Formats: sequence, structure tokens, C-alpha cells
Amino acid sequence: MRRTTSRRLASLLLLGSLPVGMAACGGGTTGPDDEEFIVSIARAEVVMGVGGSDSIAAVVIGPGGTAVSRTISWRSTSPTVATVSSTGRVDGVAPGVTSVIASVGTVADTVSVVVYGPLAQIVVTIDQAVIKLSDTTRVRARGVDAGGRPVPITPEWESGDTTVALVMPGGLVFGLAFNRNTILTARVGGITGFTFVSVTQSVTKSIRILPVADTIGLGVAITMQAEVLDEFDVVVTDRPVTWTSSNPDVVSVHPTTGATFAISPGSATITATVEGFTATESFVVLPIPQNVYLLDVTNQLLVSVRIFVNDSLVVTLPERSTGSIALPKVPSIQVRWQLIRPKAGTAGEPLTETFPVVLAPTGVVPVTIDHIVNGQTYFTPLLRSLVPGKFDVEMTLRDLAGPCGCSVSSQEEDRRLGYWPLRTGAGVMVINIGNPAQFFTLPVLAEAVEPGSGIWRANVLVAP
Repeated sequence: MRRTTSRRLASLLLLGSLPVGMAACGGGTTGPDDEEFIVSIARAEVVMGVGGSDSIAAVVIGPGGTAVSRTISWRSTSPTVATVSSTGRVDGVAPGVTSVIASVGTVADTVSVVVYGPLAQIVVTIDQAVIKLSDTTRVRARGVDAGGRPVPITPEWESGDTTVALVMPGGLVFGLAFNRNTILTARVGGITGFTFVSVTQSVTKSIRILPVADTIGLGVAITMQAEVLDEFDVVVTDRPVTWTSSNPDVVSVHPTTGATFAISPGSATITATVEGFTATESFVVLPIPQNVYLLDVTNQLLVSVRIFVNDSLVVTLPERSTGSIALPKVPSIQVRWQLIRPKAGTAGEPLTETFPVVLAPTGVVPVTIDHIVNGQTYFTPLLRSLVPGKFDVEMTLRDLAGPCGCSVSSQEEDRRLGYWPLRTGAGVMVINIGNPAQFFTLPVLAEAVEPGSGIWRANVLVAP
């Protein structure tokens, strides 16, 4: 069995009082100048493919622990597997295992050389074959040749169903749909290996009702929206929410869609329930006097908007909310809304839209603000970093049309990054701030953009 340099030196020092010419466990000898020495190869093992080559270094160490000059001889115990030159260069000849010996006289050291053949099989393992929705696991691939010898590989990973689970280039798997399973494949050329992953439902953690106005006008219709978080603090949309009203004669609500309608003046509380978790929102329904009309505005965007009537600012409406404003009757009105779309290095670009003129406004005048502005579709990236505790890096997002200048820290759960026009081939680049040369592009597809709000969700699973 091969011994390390430190063990050999220890043996040599312990036997320093032995008579000259006596060997210490076969590891020392008497040289021409009556000095004892050892030969040591720094490598524990050499692995290469057929046709590959590597260089091995060896040193001769004297009694004082310093290197001494000696001519080292090299040989392979099986030259049909690997050959070695007089300078320690090893060349793989055929699949198998051999030993390369470095010697000075009768003193020698040995290193094992494994030569692998062409890749014959990929063995895939998975850390956890069953994961919860929003959770992660990792798949690993090991290549072997026809003789079972390890072959280094860097496989391409594929998920059989990307709606069930995603697998990243490094093998990190992310569960997306519960009560389903999919195949995960590692591929190198025409050789594949595979395993399966099953996704179960995650546990609900909380629910909240997205903000709406505290007061609404008689006859106003609103669709309530609830946000459900699971145990991994991920927004999930697969949990059925049940809606109820404390006073259906004042405000009615559809039990499954959350559509509400103000029926009569008074107050009511709307409750959203999912798996035993509840959230509430209270309303006061106001009557509409004869000399006013009610401007009922629904803002579906993820940003606040300013509402102008006949070029006068009447209200600033928070994100994803509904507001009702009683305004004096006039012969006609024109409603316009505006937000500031943030961009790096500037005060921002105004995003605005003007609605058609309404003549003789009366009763309830409904206005809905969504992600389609003047016929152009906009989207807002909502990125979630899943790398904390794994890479702990910071990333920045850029729109392909220009820099956004917004950073997404690994310590943040979600980050909203403004509104951007959705064009054919649109995408965003996630860039490693520490090394800007490292990045990857995430394509933005129209069908992945949430109607109304324009949200495009992406999970950053690994560092670029």
C-alpha cells in the first residue's frame, strides 16, 4: 500500500539510530554517500481517457526533509493500458487500470492510473424523489464506460413536463405542479440516463385580500382578489378560495370568483377562506346624490396610478385596488391615468392613457386600468431569487431594449421591476453583478403574462 511522504519521514527519523545499511520497513536505503532518502509521488490517482495524457511529478527527499537531486526512473506495470515516459508523462492506451512506478535504485513510490473508455452509460440519482410544490431537490449524473470505470461528464438536463418541474443546468429541480410526476433526463450526445420526480402539494401558510377602497358607490361591481402563500413563501394559484359576505343585502359576493356588487347603502365585510386561513375586507356603500356621479376606477397594475378628470388630478390609486370618487356632474368628462415607469439614470418615462369622452356622466362611470395601454401590451417582471444559502449572490435585471438598473438581492423574496413593452422575442437578462460576463436570458412569452396586471413571474434558481 502506498504511504504518504509524512509517514515515510516519520519512519525515517524514528529509525535514525539504526545501524547504517538497515532499511526502515522497506522505505529507505543506503545511498552512495551513506544518506537515507525516500521517493514520493504527489498524486494519489491519475484518471484519463484513451488517448489522453497527463504528467506526474516525483521528488526525492533526504533525511532532513529537503529535496535532493537524483535521477528518477519511470515504468508502467501494464504498458498496454498506459505508458509512461522518462519524464513522467503518462499516455492512456486502452481501458483498464495500471500502476506507474517512480524509483531511485530500490526506493520507489507508486500511483494508480485508471484509463476509461468511451461513455457507455449515464447513471442518474436524485436527492429526493418526492418534493413539495415550490420546493427544490437536486439530480446528479455519473458516467461510466463499458467496464464500469467512471467517465467525467457534463450532461444536458431536460424535464419531461416543464409545467410539473423545472431542472436547471446544474441539476437543481424546482416543483411547479402538485399531485403529478415527470421524468428528468441527463443527455450526453446520444446517451441518456433518467430518473423521476413526484411533486406533492405544499402547505398553505397565509392568505390576504389585495387592497381595495374602503368606500364604494351604490351599484359598483368589484372582483375581489386574494393572494395565497405556501410554506415556502411562494404565491400559489392552485388553492380554491371561498368568498362570503357578512351582509349580502348590502354587498353580495360570488362564493368562488370573488365578484362583488354594491346593492344598497350600508356596511359589509367580505371574507376569503382557504384551508382554514381567512382574510377580511370591510366596505361602506355610499348612496349617490342627485348632483354627483360616481367615478369607479379599478387599477389592475402592480403600481400606483394618478387619475385625472378633465386634466385635474382627482385621486392616486394604489396598486391592484378599486376606488370610487363622487364628483360633481358636468356636461362631459375625459378620464386619463398616468404612472411613472422606472428606468435607470432618468426620472422615468410616463406611461399614460386617455379614455374616450363621456357625455353627461351620471350614476356610476366605470374605468378599468390594465396592462394593455393604447393597444400596446406591457409586462412587469416579478422575480423571485431561490439562491440564498446556496450561492448568496446578487443579480441585476436588464430588459433587452435597455438597462433596467434594478437589482434583485438573494435576501429578497420577490422584486418588481417596472413595466416594459412586450414585443416579439422579448426577454430579460439576469446578470451576476460580481462577474458581469456571467449571465443568462429568460424569454418572456405572451401566454405567460397574467391578464390585467401584466405580471410575468420568474424564479431564479441558480446564479448565472
